[in-house]
Amino acid sequence: MKHSSIVAALQQLAPGAQYSIVDGEIIWECDLPQPTESEIERAVLVIENRIKRQTNYPPIGDQLGALFDAGVFPPDMAAKIQAVKDAYPLDTE
Repeated sequence: MKHSSIVAALQQLAPGAQYSIVDGEIIWECDLPQPTESEIERAVLVIENRIKRQTNYPPIGDQLGALFDAGVFPPDMAAKIQAVKDAYPLDTE
């Protein structure tokens, strides 16, 4: 596991905990309960998957545009989006 991923997992699992990481080993330096290895591994996996999702999902604007084009938005929201699209057209033909 990457050092930064372990730190992020520990911050999530035990906010405010005091610890050191020496040669990949976690040295617990406080009275808070220390997360288990499996809890840390699970938290690291969730954090890494969240990052992978963020980098692999289409941009939010593209997602919202697809929903708008599919007619998924309530009428009042669709009207607001259409007003912006009309005010700032991308095709100027």
